[in-house]
Amino acid sequence: MQNQLPCQIEKLRLKIEINLLELKMNLYILRHGISEARSEAKYPNDLERPLSKRGKNKINEIGELMDDLDIKPDFILTSPARRCMESAKLIQKTIGIKKERLIASDKLLPEVPISGIIDEPSEQYRAELVLLVGHEPMLSTLISQLTSGNPDATIQLKKGALCCLKFDELTQEKCAMLTLLLNPDFLV
Repeated sequence: MQNQLPCQIEKLRLKIEINLLELKMNLYILRHGISEARSEAKYPNDLERPLSKRGKNKINEIGELMDDLDIKPDFILTSPARRCMESAKLIQKTIGIKKERLIASDKLLPEVPISGIIDEPSEQYRAELVLLVGHEPMLSTLISQLTSGNPDATIQLKKGALCCLKFDELTQEKCAMLTLLLNPDFLV
């Protein structure tokens, strides 16, 4: 019985690899980098808070890693909030994506239902690789819904974290496989 276990594990590994190859789209999800502290006096509109110096550095590191791994999105869809736009522009510049491929979408603003996000990349932008840049808790809810079918599953993205979901067709239900979850603190 014990001798069969390595064989079963190998068969499972091959099945997972075959399933990954059959999935057609990669959805990368990036939480914006660390922003300046909330200040009603300095930033009366929270959407105007910029990235901090540390936030810019971490996002640049993520961009360099994406470039090293040849992760080149067909589109970058970002919240129009300043900290998200700055994060998206740093990634866009680092990996060499054309400016017209960076698109701000109100559907990625905080508190927008995830149904709008799910429709955005699949209906408007036919692509094999899309990067979404947005906010918590919306992004974790999106990842949880797409991978488990449960929007309350416990995935949390730290500021500057990057994940990748692979799927064949983007739907409101469990349809994706989480293939990458990168915490920016792990980068040296």
